[in-house]
Formats: sequence, C-alpha cells, structure tokens
Amino acid sequence: MAERLIAVDISGRHANEKGEYLMVCAAVEAKVTAYSILSVEKLSIKRKLLERAPEFSDIVEFIKETVNGMSAEVIVSEAGEFFNEPEWRVESILGRKVRYLESIGERRLQHLAHLITNEVRALLQEES
Repeated sequence: MAERLIAVDISGRHANEKGEYLMVCAAVEAKVTAYSILSVEKLSIKRKLLERAPEFSDIVEFIKETVNGMSAEVIVSEAGEFFNEPEWRVESILGRKVRYLESIGERRLQHLAHLITNEVRALLQEES
C-alpha cells in the first residue's frame, strides 16, 4: 500500500572556505511503498546562508519553510538531520508527524532529496 510522504535533506551544515554556512534544503513529496517510490508529487528547494554554525532551531525552521505548501502529513528523514532529537520533540515544533527512516522506500526517497541538495549546493558554490 502506498503512503504519501515528505522526505527532507539539508546539505551545507559545515563551514565553507569563507567560514559561511551555505545550506540547501530539499523536500520531496511522493507516493512511496515499503520498497520503492511510485511517483514524485512536489519538490521544494530553499537556500539559506548563515554566518555561524546552524543550531537545532535553525534547522527546524529551515525545514518548516521548505515543506510549507506540501500536503503530506508525515515527514521522513535521517535522525541526524534533527541532531538526533526524539521524533516527538521535532513534531511539536514542526506541527507534523516526523518519522526517522524505516523502510527501503523511505530511504530511497530521502536519498533522492539528498542527491538534490548536494547538486544544488554544488551549483550555488560554483556561482559564488
């Protein structure tokens, strides 16, 4: 049975050569089974530049901005994306159910978001 999910990923949580944090967040909304991605419904990409290392609140707010306008109720991600905080804490701030990756389909969807953030960030770095 397919489930509609949003996978999120952030690239750039480490300082670049200028000491800045050029972060890119991708949110991919898709229909997913336990083993595969059936269809991608929406894609949202945002960028943010910080002069200091991002904190938990920065990451949660950045993801909240990126998923705005998406209709799926569940966000899936790697636990490290949210500093390994418990799912309930992240849910209370985001206002959506959060689930750390469980199935192969969820991992594939999150990997897609990861590939997008890496490539977009690389393009942005080439421009600067």
